[in-house]
Amino acid sequence: MKNGAALNRIVPCDDSGVTRTFEEIRFPVYDKSNDLVGLGCISTEISGRSKAQEALERAHKVARIGHWRWSIRHNCLISCSEEFTRIHGATRGEIFALAESRIDKFVHPDDRDRVRNAICNAVQRGSRYEVEYRILQTNGSLRHILEIGEVLLDSAMKPCEHIGTIQDITERRETERYLRASSALKSTILDSALDAVISIDKDGLIIEWNTAAERTFGFARGEVLGEKMVDLIVPPADRDAHEKGFSRYLETGEGKVVGRRTELRAMRANGDEFPIEIALNSQQSGSDHIITAYVRDLTEVKEAEERLRQAQKMEALGQLTGGVAHDFNNLLSIIMGNAELIAERAGSDDRQALSIIHASTRGAKLTEHLLAFARQQTLQPKPLELDCCIANMTDLLKRTLGESIKIVTTTEANLWRALVDQTQLENAVLNLALNARDAMPDGGTLTIKCSNERLSANDVKTEAEVFAGEYAVLTVTDSGCGMSEVTRKKAFEPFFTTKKVGQGSGLGLSMVYGFAKQSGGHVSIHSHKNQGTTIKVYLPRTSTSEPSEVSVESATIPHGNGEKILILEDDADVRELTKTVVEMLGYRTVTAADAESAWNILAQQDGIDACLSDIGLPGGITGPQFALKAKGLDPGLKFIFMSGYPADVEERDSVSDTGQTLLKKPFQKSQLAIALHSAVA
Repeated sequence: MKNGAALNRIVPCDDSGVTRTFEEIRFPVYDKSNDLVGLGCISTEISGRSKAQEALERAHKVARIGHWRWSIRHNCLISCSEEFTRIHGATRGEIFALAESRIDKFVHPDDRDRVRNAICNAVQRGSRYEVEYRILQTNGSLRHILEIGEVLLDSAMKPCEHIGTIQDITERRETERYLRASSALKSTILDSALDAVISIDKDGLIIEWNTAAERTFGFARGEVLGEKMVDLIVPPADRDAHEKGFSRYLETGEGKVVGRRTELRAMRANGDEFPIEIALNSQQSGSDHIITAYVRDLTEVKEAEERLRQAQKMEALGQLTGGVAHDFNNLLSIIMGNAELIAERAGSDDRQALSIIHASTRGAKLTEHLLAFARQQTLQPKPLELDCCIANMTDLLKRTLGESIKIVTTTEANLWRALVDQTQLENAVLNLALNARDAMPDGGTLTIKCSNERLSANDVKTEAEVFAGEYAVLTVTDSGCGMSEVTRKKAFEPFFTTKKVGQGSGLGLSMVYGFAKQSGGHVSIHSHKNQGTTIKVYLPRTSTSEPSEVSVESATIPHGNGEKILILEDDADVRELTKTVVEMLGYRTVTAADAESAWNILAQQDGIDACLSDIGLPGGITGPQFALKAKGLDPGLKFIFMSGYPADVEERDSVSDTGQTLLKKPFQKSQLAIALHSAVA
């Protein structure tokens, strides 16, 4: 028996009648050659300590603390408590039998060296130590142990005894692990939240500030913890009201409705104010009152709402202007046509007739602008090189803008071709140049740049009716007076102008806006007061390599040779005027007010050479639809279409796509003559 064992021995009463209790530690004694030479015994009287010892044992059991004594001099276990053995999951006899090999038996293999080193260092220095490790009980259970030991020195200052305690801290470690996991989960949830989460105490001091709050307000978490929230994120003008509202919230619970959200103004670190939506939640824990605010930045939402309102307003204005243009075009057709007839009869120098024709032409231009804004004009998009178009317009722009304005043009290398109506693009450039001239009354610089630009989904996510893709971009920049924010937001609205009465119609930019949108592109304005204006027109890129061809109209007015023309028009005045003009051009005519009448004429009469038809017809049929039906009777019948109604835009596009002739009301006699001649030739 190399290690000792402890036992209690009761000594009989002495002459005084007192019974004494001794604790004996018996251990083998070896010589220097490690041969057994005897048996030693250490006997300690423990009389009178039993009750105190029992009380201590109970306290240790409650605290899950076990204790032991080890004789360094005799290298044996002197004593150990019941809780010591229970923690190991072993019996007292097993513990004494193992003695110093306890570490190899119970301590987790990964922790053994650390435990031995702690004990050895303490023995060498005669000091106290503390070590935490794991043990494997005899039943295989894993427990976390905190061991605190101390090495005692004898009178010669040599280590003589090793005492200490072990405590089962498994539940504590499990609780700590759970708390760490909960804290990590909480941090993950808070930092993953899209909305800002801010917690404050009853004094309004910040105790929680997540990553979204950092993004929203511009303050790092370390900057705000312990600071008063109202001083950081509430605009100065609103702080008194906020403090009063916060006090009412604490005292009365006003506003404590689950899911209730309130819109307020907030302030970023740089001082910028912005709209937020906030919901509050409160928790009472004893005297602690914690209020958590869930804050959503409404900046993008408000901007999107404003863009939607603007788009809806522009759409409504477009429908209104389109409806007006319908009747206006028919009236202009009658006025212009009759004025031309009067001029022919009275002579080409009849000033009154010429004045009427001139006014009608101006009215027709105005209608074109209205239709452009409404995105209901007839476009003939073809592949176009923007730089060539601008180069061809440079002389015109110089004459129009005057010598006080310098024109600078730049072109990006490998410029993409745009799919666009060249005539309407030139009108747009001219309108932009005229606006720039008015913004530079004392002269300045007009810069026109042609470039390529790719818009990603992220680029267009905040823009209404703008699509990702590749665009040829025309950028017009002036060095003029610029626009205020209010003016910039209203710049595209028809009839809006900052010019004096009679100096502008307010349709220039609205025409550019409608033209770009109808072309599948976009327009943006960047401007600041006294810092000039930049307008970018995005036009869809085309992969077609052939440039557009420029059409040249004949200067002469051709006449017919008695060919018969069917005129299909529901407006009586327009129909009668058209009949008169067609007959003056040398054709015979037959008229119909609707598709049914026209069908009967085609079925009953021979020799119809061409049909001049309005696109919009009564009875639920369109001109192109009637043409398809009519060609069943006469496959060779030619059609010329007329349109003055914006709602016909889809039908007009189908006419253009098939190469058929389309006349936009109001049209001049020469235009009608050329169309008829081409149809019957």
